[in-house]
Amino acid sequence: MKSRLMIVVAGIVALSSVTCYAQSATPDTPAAKPAAASPRAAKKAERQENRAFAKKVRQAIVKAPGIGNAQVTVFAKAKTGEVTLAGLITDQSQDKAAVDAARQVPGVTSVTSKLELRLEGGQ
Repeated sequence: MKSRLMIVVAGIVALSSVTCYAQSATPDTPAAKPAAASPRAAKKAERQENRAFAKKVRQAIVKAPGIGNAQVTVFAKAKTGEVTLAGLITDQSQDKAAVDAARQVPGVTSVTSKLELRLEGGQ
């Protein structure tokens, strides 16, 4: 009976030490690092900022007088404030109106216009 008790006690001690060892993981392990530190998450956050910045510029252009039926696509870099406008316009004055509206948005540092004049007849 005493030998059986000693085996049970030894087994419990062995299992508890294994369990304690398994729980002492250091924060340096890859599983313990935060997800925000990964390059993939950083790129995702940057793209999200760029989309939000481009949306603000696009909204300003749509609300601007003189834009009319212009088809303007906005590409923007939130960190640098660079904005590129692309698309089709029906009148040269729409180009100036779109560029001026984009420059009024807070955070915009430069505006590049690649807007093309659409000729009569859709060519």
